[in-house]
Amino acid sequence: MTFDRLTRAQKRAIRTRNSMLRAAQTLFAERGFVNVTIAHITDMADVALGSFYNHFDNREHIIEAVLADLSLSQERFHASITRRFEPGPEATIVSRYVSTAQRCQLDPLWADLAEQATLIKRWPMPAMVDEVHHALSQLPDTDSMAPDAELNPEYTARLIVAVVRMLFDRERTNDLETETRVGLSSLLRALEFTDKANRYWVEAATAVPLDLESLADSRSQAYP
Repeated sequence: MTFDRLTRAQKRAIRTRNSMLRAAQTLFAERGFVNVTIAHITDMADVALGSFYNHFDNREHIIEAVLADLSLSQERFHASITRRFEPGPEATIVSRYVSTAQRCQLDPLWADLAEQATLIKRWPMPAMVDEVHHALSQLPDTDSMAPDAELNPEYTARLIVAVVRMLFDRERTNDLETETRVGLSSLLRALEFTDKANRYWVEAATAVPLDLESLADSRSQAYP
């Protein structure tokens, strides 16, 4: 059924829900998942507190909805990028991360929300610094990593694929400085928010304060 065929009450309900989702996205990006209450969301959306429970069961439910919207948005954006690559599994992975990097540059709100989730993810596995430096030295246009520079898709794809491989190499044991970990993590801001991943991020986001220092301490203990 199209929007035009809905009743006034149905249209109003959709607008109310979307208003709360937009407010939640903005607040989560600005303050992090932990520091936003239901009242904050309804105040920004200018809706009654009771209206919240007509659409969401609790605060965790709206976080799930925000992440689901991010997933859908990313999938649509990714589809527009995929055509630039040859078919195949590796091309699909490369194109996904290229679209991620481009989307983060084009949409600061999307980047902030994705980063909120990524910062809770476990830190990269150790001993990637030399290989990252090597990858950087082998690729052109290193200045394209500057925040205000135009993104070079091929360069970014090759670098991110190298970093992804390092992240999942459990054989590496050398330690990394916190700043390096943060830098590498920022290359993987966007995640594929499946239903299972949504549940994981909601649990993590509501349990762990987004404090880099405390996160660094906990990760260094987990990966001595």
